[in-house]
Amino acid sequence: MDAEQFKALIDAMNQNKQLLIARILSKDKPELTVSKETPIIAISDIPPFENNEPKKETFKYYMQRFENYLMIKDVFQDKDKCVQILLNSIGASNYNILAALIAPKAPDELPYDNLLKVLENHSAPKRSCLVSQHSFLSTYEKQDSSISDYVTDL
Repeated sequence: MDAEQFKALIDAMNQNKQLLIARILSKDKPELTVSKETPIIAISDIPPFENNEPKKETFKYYMQRFENYLMIKDVFQDKDKCVQILLNSIGASNYNILAALIAPKAPDELPYDNLLKVLENHSAPKRSCLVSQHSFLSTYEKQDSSISDYVTDL
């Protein structure tokens, strides 16, 4: 930052300070105005959603974050856009798996809810009751773990 830019920054800060003091002294509610210099974050400025990485998080949590992302982009109600963003966000390997699971149809031909069901059945299949019971019964508290860690493991 050169001297001229620094002076412009200080002048703008002083001007904002004077406006703030004037508003506080007048006890008026500040009006929200947008000047040409005020940056506005457009929906297109939101970065693309990251690919699904099963080693980092479960599919259930990935989809919760993905649906939150769709709400931020304000496209959650438009299911066609949801399909496009989902197919773009799941990554190449998951896209190939999805295409193989729903063949002969193309992934963009299925509705959003059906795509979610197919992906969920593949990524997070229902666990057998017997397997869950065995896992629960074979979990022991480790010597260096606290009670809360043990309960979390269960």
